[in-house]
Amino acid sequence: MSLDAADKAAISMVEDHPKNSHQHELKLHALSAKAERLLWHQRLAHCGDEQLCRAHMFRDGVPEIRLGKDSALDSCPVCLAANMKSRNRGDGETRTATEPGQGLSLDFLFAGQHSKNATNPEQMRINDYMGIHGETCYLLLYDHAMERLDGVC
Repeated sequence: MSLDAADKAAISMVEDHPKNSHQHELKLHALSAKAERLLWHQRLAHCGDEQLCRAHMFRDGVPEIRLGKDSALDSCPVCLAANMKSRNRGDGETRTATEPGQGLSLDFLFAGQHSKNATNPEQMRINDYMGIHGETCYLLLYDHAMERLDGVC
């Protein structure tokens, strides 16, 4: 079955219409400025608005994002939850470890740092916090199932 000239012209008009172009398709799926700001805020480790607006200067591929009237921090659910002063824990315990090693909490403490300069007056103060074998930090491990604390200097 062959197409006559009128059919070819009709097909050409449909294909050439601006709303049937590849660029129009991309515009349909483009993010709004607010959604793009939120996406890049999350991709860049939930950074603040000023850092977000300057990010394009330091890395290729990051679009230039302008400050808007609404902040990415105000619409990010992770940042909103992290910045809450207090909230209800809900019904019941959130730590439900039943086997040893299943639920662990770690706490680090760095009391000071060792200096090679023995005449440094600050070094004398730091030595007050140094352990018997020169330790300047510790790791505290809590196992929720066993309710046991272990510490290592």
